[in-house]
Amino acid sequence: ERIAETTEGYTGADLAALCREAAILALREAGKPTKVEMRHFLKAIEVVKPSVTKEDLERYKRIAEEFKRMLA
Repeated sequence: ERIAETTEGYTGADLAALCREAAILALREAGKPTKVEMRHFLKAIEVVKPSVTKEDLERYKRIAEEFKRMLA
């Protein structure tokens, strides 16, 4: 839940990048493959930012509404 709360606006690709970054952080820390913990995700969130801005999201919502009206 904590990750979901802090990743609003993240796309699927953004979330995949976040997971990769967290795994890399864990690997660098341990020097070998290891368990990825919440602290790794929280640190990764500082680096991996959402690729969709709030303005983009609002624009997509307006377009979706226009299409709904056109199809109704």
